[in-house]
Amino acid sequence: MKGEIVNTCMDAYTRDGAIRCAEILQSRHPDCEIRITEALIPNESGLFDKGFIVFPFTDDVPF
Repeated sequence: MKGEIVNTCMDAYTRDGAIRCAEILQSRHPDCEIRITEALIPNESGLFDKGFIVFPFTDDVPF
């Protein structure tokens, strides 16, 4: 896994979307730890919506 690039982070507007994204990442990269965090994500009108960011980690370093 070292040296392989995994998607930097992904965002989802729903908890279910974030969980599904994490499941896909986990199936493709089983040695990664996947973390989901709640965040404010800017929308097209310049305001913020509640969403979730999915971070893949390996050796405790995010890609």
